[in-house]
Amino acid sequence: MENFGGIIRMASEHPKFIELIQNVETPSTVNQKNKIHQQNCSFHKFKENHNLVISTGYLIAKFAQAIKSFNINIISQHIEFSLLLQDDKEIRLNLICLNYDDWIAEQLNTCYIEIELAFIVYFEVPTINNFQNIPKYCKQFLVQGEEVLITSSTQLLKFKRIQQQYYRKAQVSQIFTNQNSSKQLMMLGMVSQIGQEGGSIFNLKGEYIGMLLQNIKISRINNRYCTFCINWVVISSILYKLNYKLSLSQFKYDFIDQMLKATKYISQGAGQFGSGILINDTQNQQSYIITANHILSENKKGSKLLIGVEQYEAFIMEESFNNMDFALGKAKNFILQGLNIEDIIFSEIPEVGSTVYAVGYLYTLFQYKPCIAKGSIIKIIYDQHNEIISIVTDCYIHNGYSGGGLFNSLGQLLGIISFNIYHSTEGVICDLSYITPIFPFKIIFQDLAIQKKLSQISIDKLKLQIKLSSEIRTLCTLRELPQIGYTPKL
Repeated sequence: MENFGGIIRMASEHPKFIELIQNVETPSTVNQKNKIHQQNCSFHKFKENHNLVISTGYLIAKFAQAIKSFNINIISQHIEFSLLLQDDKEIRLNLICLNYDDWIAEQLNTCYIEIELAFIVYFEVPTINNFQNIPKYCKQFLVQGEEVLITSSTQLLKFKRIQQQYYRKAQVSQIFTNQNSSKQLMMLGMVSQIGQEGGSIFNLKGEYIGMLLQNIKISRINNRYCTFCINWVVISSILYKLNYKLSLSQFKYDFIDQMLKATKYISQGAGQFGSGILINDTQNQQSYIITANHILSENKKGSKLLIGVEQYEAFIMEESFNNMDFALGKAKNFILQGLNIEDIIFSEIPEVGSTVYAVGYLYTLFQYKPCIAKGSIIKIIYDQHNEIISIVTDCYIHNGYSGGGLFNSLGQLLGIISFNIYHSTEGVICDLSYITPIFPFKIIFQDLAIQKKLSQISIDKLKLQIKLSSEIRTLCTLRELPQIGYTPKL
């Protein structure tokens, strides 16, 4: 386990970067002269004569958000990345990917933790003699209470750099897994120190388990500090998926932040709340909110709505009883961070099997951030006029998601989350989420963007009477699921 990792140095004069490291680090650890941040990394064989250097992308993701760009070329213009060597030398690192794992983000959101922990940063560097790639990887999954070894490189500044590697034992206190238990997010019974993030974790057999994430304080549990790590499956999934050929065009995750900012907590008083999507008409400085009709206790024209934890006031524009589970509200004041109304007016129909993201709030008051569930489109249901009236996905959604948005991989809004069907019979479990599509309501957004009010045609569309949406609920018993093209997996 010796020398399988090292220290990454990040140097920048950008004021946003300096502000970040001063917030992350204590005053005694910030180099006021050079404005640098240092964290651990691990070495992995990438291809012949090249290594892959991997670390947590927490700080880089926060910097990308601050400059409003996740483009790695722009990031590299502002930050210089290098690897510190034992002989007081540095090797320039080539940033090739800042990858986002949405499953990890979803798990972290359930713990009220910043999603920036779900970013992993990858660098490429030519092989040198003193690189020792990790030889053994853990093929088994950890269990609660299992002991692990945390390896970290530390740097003593006294005339020259002297790297020392040290180890700490810790126990796995809590484990989060996906459905097939391939991905693991583990909470450790320890508190890491600044700079340890990105360090390697091994089991007692000396097999590499995964990577240490940033130390985080959770104020909701009495300001307790928690340390998380992710297993090797999460880190390597990007490599296996692309056959060890990293393509930069595959990792443009700017839209993730856009989806989260546009998704708002909405309520109509105590005990009545859900999710909604904020739509902004920047030209006319007007904000609208769209949500699922069924979460509203009062959906008459003029009924009051409260948007976000800030409780911005809005009102229902038109009554929408018995419609396609779609309601439209108008904010009293212009609110930033919504989707542009121009982006809602598009006609590209999604394909069955395409990747989608369901975004919404859990059923709890004033959660810090919405959650993301990744899935694919299972079925698109049309009416007798060949108009889309429902999109069926396998995104796993929770109570509170209703009214949130379904987005494609470009961040375009496809529809509003309506309801979820869960079946567990004779050992067969399946989850299907039903989405009210945005396409039938295109004329509504055209009216709002062009004339700032609804025409009678768009009002009629908003009040469209339809029974098929409710009939879908009765159709989807476990026995009849194959009728809509979905076969549950045992």
